Amino acid sequence: MRNSLFSSRYGWPRVAAVAAPLVCAVLLYAAVHPVRADDNPASETQPSVAVQTVHVQRAAIAQPVRGFGIVATSASNLTTINLPYVSRIAQMRVQAGETVKRGTPLFVVQADPAAVLAATQARSALTLAQGELARTRSLYDKGLATQSQLASASKAVDDAREALAAQTQSGIASGNKVVTAPFDGVVLQLSAAQGDQVQAGAAILQLASGASRDARANVTLGVEPTDAAAIHPGDAVTLHGLSAALAQTSIEMEWTPPSLRGRRAL
Repeated sequence: MRNSLFSSRYGWPRVAAVAAPLVCAVLLYAAVHPVRADDNPASETQPSVAVQTVHVQRAAIAQPVRGFGIVATSASNLTTINLPYVSRIAQMRVQAGETVKRGTPLFVVQADPAAVLAATQARSALTLAQGELARTRSLYDKGLATQSQLASASKAVDDAREALAAQTQSGIASGNKVVTAPFDGVVLQLSAAQGDQVQAGAAILQLASGASRDARANVTLGVEPTDAAAIHPGDAVTLHGLSAALAQTSIEMEWTPPSLRGRRAL
C-alpha cells in the first residue's frame, strides 16, 4: 500500500512545507500587479466619430499658383514731367504710388541762377531793342538814318521778343516755383529726390493717367517652371499689393497667354 502524505504523523508538516511557498508567491504577484476594474476589456470606451453624408457633385478642383511680378501702364497713358532748364528740387511733395488730382502740387523747384539770369537778360534785351528802334525811326524821319538801319533795328526787336517768349514759355522764375499735376493720375516713378540738381529736359517723375477710357495696365507675372503647366487661358487671377498700403486691396482679372496680349489686355 502506497504511503500518503496525510497517513503519517509527519504528513501535515510536509503539506505546510509545500503550500507555504505557493501562498507567498500568490500574495507577492497580487501586490505587484493589483487587479483594477479598468483592466476588463468590456469596460473600455469605444471611440466614435461624427459622419456627415453629402450628395456627389462634379466640380473643378482649384490649384492655386503663386507668382510675383509688376504692374505697368501702357506707354500711351504715361507722361514724363521735366523742366526745360537746370533746376534744383527744393521739395518733393509726392511719392511713388500716390494718386493725385489735376492741380495737385508735385514738387517745388528753384531755377539755376544762370537760367534766371538768362531770363532777366532777355527782358533787358527786348527793352533795349525797342528803345533803339524808336531812336532809329526818329532819325529816319529826320533823314538822318537809312532804310537799312531802320530794318535792322526792327529785326533786333523781333529777335529779342522771341527770345523773351522762349524764356517765358519755359517758366523760369526767380525763387521757388511749384509744379502741379497736369491731369488726374498716379505717380509711378520718382527719378529725382529732394535736393537733387536736375539738368534741362531730365525726367523728374512719371505720371500715369487714369481718366482715359483706353487706360490699360500690363501685368507681368513670373511663376516656377513646374507650375507653368497648371496655368490655362481664362484662369482667374487675383492681384495683391506687396506694400502695407495695398496689402488689403485685391484685383480680379483673367489670365491672357502671350499670344493673345495684343488683342486682349489683362
